[in-house]
Amino acid sequence: MLLLVALSLIWGTAVHGMVFHMPVIQRRPLVLRANAVESAEETRVLLQQVISGISSLTDQKQEPAISNAGLLYLSLKETEKAEEMFRAAVQLNDQRDSSWFNLALLEEAKGDEASEESVLEAYGKALEVTESKAVASACFNNAFELLFKKGKMDQ
Repeated sequence: MLLLVALSLIWGTAVHGMVFHMPVIQRRPLVLRANAVESAEETRVLLQQVISGISSLTDQKQEPAISNAGLLYLSLKETEKAEEMFRAAVQLNDQRDSSWFNLALLEEAKGDEASEESVLEAYGKALEVTESKAVASACFNNAFELLFKKGKMDQ
Protein backbone atom coordinates (compact mmCIF):
# COMPACT_ATOMS: atom_id res chain seq x y z
CA MET A 1 0.00 0.00 0.00
CA LEU A 2 1.40 3.32 -0.98
CA LEU A 3 1.50 5.72 1.90
CA LEU A 4 0.36 9.18 0.89
CA VAL A 5 2.25 11.99 2.46
CA ALA A 6 0.75 15.43 2.13
CA LEU A 7 2.95 18.44 2.35
CA SER A 8 1.59 20.65 5.09
CA LEU A 9 1.33 24.25 4.05
CA ILE A 10 2.14 26.80 6.69
CA TRP A 11 2.10 30.48 5.94
CA GLY A 12 5.61 31.75 6.43
CA THR A 13 8.27 33.56 4.45
CA ALA A 14 10.00 30.91 2.38
CA VAL A 15 8.12 30.98 -0.94
CA HIS A 16 5.18 33.23 -1.52
CA GLY A 17 4.19 32.51 2.07
CA MET A 18 4.38 28.69 1.78
CA VAL A 19 6.55 26.42 3.89
CA PHE A 20 6.06 22.68 3.97
CA HIS A 21 7.86 20.10 6.06
CA MET A 22 6.82 16.46 6.14
CA PRO A 23 9.20 13.53 6.13
CA VAL A 24 8.73 10.63 3.80
CA ILE A 25 7.54 7.85 6.08
CA GLN A 26 9.39 4.56 5.79
CA ARG A 27 10.69 3.81 2.28
CA ARG A 28 7.72 5.01 0.32
CA PRO A 29 8.23 7.54 -2.44
CA LEU A 30 6.94 11.01 -1.84
CA VAL A 31 3.42 11.30 -3.22
CA LEU A 32 1.77 14.67 -3.18
CA ARG A 33 -1.92 14.89 -2.42
CA ALA A 34 -3.77 15.59 -5.66
CA ASN A 35 -5.13 18.91 -4.48
CA ALA A 36 -1.64 20.08 -3.44
CA VAL A 37 0.23 19.43 -6.69
CA GLU A 38 -1.49 17.54 -9.49
CA SER A 39 1.33 16.95 -11.98
CA ALA A 40 5.07 16.88 -12.44
CA GLU A 41 4.73 20.14 -14.36
CA GLU A 42 3.06 21.83 -11.39
CA THR A 43 5.78 20.42 -9.15
CA ARG A 44 8.43 21.92 -11.43
CA VAL A 45 6.70 25.31 -11.33
CA LEU A 46 6.56 25.17 -7.53
CA LEU A 47 10.20 24.05 -7.43
CA GLN A 48 11.21 27.04 -9.56
CA GLN A 49 9.40 29.33 -7.14
CA VAL A 50 11.18 27.73 -4.20
CA ILE A 51 14.59 27.84 -5.88
CA SER A 52 14.13 31.46 -6.94
CA GLY A 53 13.61 32.36 -3.28
CA ILE A 54 16.89 30.74 -2.18
CA SER A 55 19.76 33.20 -2.31
CA SER A 56 22.34 30.95 -0.64
CA LEU A 57 22.65 27.35 0.52
CA THR A 58 24.62 28.61 3.51
CA ASP A 59 22.10 31.14 4.85
CA GLN A 60 20.39 29.88 8.03
CA LYS A 61 17.20 31.76 7.14
CA GLN A 62 16.97 29.81 3.86
CA GLU A 63 16.90 26.39 5.56
CA PRO A 64 13.11 25.81 5.34
CA ALA A 65 13.11 26.63 1.62
CA ILE A 66 16.18 24.42 1.05
CA SER A 67 14.46 21.49 2.77
CA ASN A 68 11.34 22.15 0.69
CA ALA A 69 13.42 22.13 -2.48
CA GLY A 70 14.79 18.74 -1.43
CA LEU A 71 11.26 17.38 -1.08
CA LEU A 72 10.26 18.73 -4.47
CA TYR A 73 13.38 17.34 -6.16
CA LEU A 74 12.67 14.01 -4.46
CA SER A 75 9.10 13.99 -5.77
CA LEU A 76 10.51 14.56 -9.27
CA LYS A 77 12.99 11.70 -8.70
CA GLU A 78 15.94 14.07 -9.08
CA THR A 79 17.81 12.36 -6.28
CA GLU A 80 21.23 14.02 -6.67
CA LYS A 81 19.71 17.48 -6.38
CA ALA A 82 17.44 16.32 -3.54
CA GLU A 83 20.46 14.98 -1.66
CA GLU A 84 22.32 18.26 -2.17
CA MET A 85 19.40 20.18 -0.70
CA PHE A 86 18.95 17.86 2.31
CA ARG A 87 22.69 17.95 3.04
CA ALA A 88 22.62 21.74 2.97
CA ALA A 89 19.49 21.76 5.16
CA VAL A 90 21.02 19.56 7.88
CA GLN A 91 24.17 21.70 7.88
CA LEU A 92 22.01 24.75 8.57
CA ASN A 93 19.57 23.10 11.00
CA ASP A 94 20.50 19.74 12.46
CA GLN A 95 17.22 19.65 14.43
CA ARG A 96 14.85 18.99 11.47
CA ASP A 97 13.95 15.29 11.56
CA SER A 98 12.50 15.26 8.04
CA SER A 99 15.76 16.44 6.45
CA TRP A 100 17.74 13.74 8.28
CA PHE A 101 15.16 11.07 7.45
CA ASN A 102 14.97 11.95 3.76
CA LEU A 103 18.77 12.10 3.56
CA ALA A 104 18.91 8.58 5.05
CA LEU A 105 16.42 7.34 2.44
CA LEU A 106 18.47 8.79 -0.37
CA GLU A 107 21.72 7.35 0.99
CA GLU A 108 20.08 3.95 1.47
CA ALA A 109 18.76 3.95 -2.09
CA LYS A 110 22.35 4.14 -3.34
CA GLY A 111 22.83 0.67 -1.88
CA ASP A 112 26.61 0.75 -1.60
CA GLU A 113 28.55 -0.33 1.46
CA ALA A 114 30.23 3.05 1.83
CA SER A 115 26.93 4.78 2.47
CA GLU A 116 25.70 2.25 5.07
CA GLU A 117 27.35 4.11 7.94
CA SER A 118 25.96 7.47 6.77
CA VAL A 119 22.48 5.90 6.43
CA LEU A 120 22.57 4.69 10.01
CA GLU A 121 23.98 8.01 11.19
CA ALA A 122 21.19 9.95 9.46
CA TYR A 123 18.47 7.66 10.86
CA GLY A 124 20.11 8.06 14.29
CA LYS A 125 20.11 11.86 14.02
CA ALA A 126 16.45 11.83 12.96
CA LEU A 127 15.67 9.65 15.99
CA GLU A 128 17.53 12.03 18.31
CA VAL A 129 15.65 15.13 17.22
CA THR A 130 12.16 13.90 16.37
CA GLU A 131 9.14 14.32 18.56
CA SER A 132 7.00 12.24 16.20
CA LYS A 133 6.34 8.62 17.13
CA ALA A 134 5.68 7.83 13.45
CA VAL A 135 9.06 9.21 12.36
CA ALA A 136 10.84 7.49 15.27
CA SER A 137 9.18 4.19 14.38
CA ALA A 138 10.07 4.56 10.69
CA CYS A 139 13.71 5.36 11.54
CA PHE A 140 14.02 2.41 13.88
CA ASN A 141 12.31 0.02 11.46
CA ASN A 142 14.39 1.13 8.48
CA ALA A 143 17.68 0.92 10.40
CA PHE A 144 16.74 -2.49 11.80
CA GLU A 145 15.81 -3.79 8.34
CA LEU A 146 19.08 -2.50 6.84
CA LEU A 147 21.15 -4.20 9.55
CA PHE A 148 19.10 -7.39 9.28
CA LYS A 149 19.57 -7.60 5.49
CA LYS A 150 23.33 -7.09 5.92
CA GLY A 151 23.51 -9.73 8.69
CA LYS A 152 24.77 -7.16 11.18
CA MET A 153 22.26 -7.53 13.97
CA ASP A 154 24.98 -7.22 16.62
CA GLN A 155 25.15 -3.48 15.89
